[in-house]
Amino acid sequence: RMPAAIHAAGKGGAEVFVRVAMSSVQADLDATVFRGLAGVIVTGLCDADDVVAVAERLAALEADRGIPVGALEIDIQTDNAAAVWNAVAIARASDRFGLFIVDEPALCRDLGMQTTPELEFDPLEYIKSQLITVALSVGGQAVGMSYPHGLTGTSTGDAELRKAVR
Repeated sequence: RMPAAIHAAGKGGAEVFVRVAMSSVQADLDATVFRGLAGVIVTGLCDADDVVAVAERLAALEADRGIPVGALEIDIQTDNAAAVWNAVAIARASDRFGLFIVDEPALCRDLGMQTTPELEFDPLEYIKSQLITVALSVGGQAVGMSYPHGLTGTSTGDAELRKAVR
């Protein structure tokens, strides 16, 4: 069903990505990588070796499934301290690197920090700045909602969203 789902999601020019877990990455990639996919978002990734393993599997699947080799992007859902610590090596490990996505609740849990937005400042500000700098240094990007919205998981009004973006 995955090829049909990718095709349906891509109607109108949308880019289609799938989220895969590093703990089951080969099976996840085998089940989800088909023509029409733009890339993968990898969770639980810790170091450059993980990126290389994903890139190698993608190359094999691209060759087997008629996808231009090198076409699929690898995006990293930053959800653990190791991924932050190894951010430079991760971003440089493959030309496929596209962006870091900050999973604020998971990262806070992994760091032993509170996950309730009660502080007057963003406790992940330095980490986010580091990820932005690293990603931009290799031509990528970093994305994620700013504190406290990333921790709440709730929709916010336009005024609050504008304030967070500024």
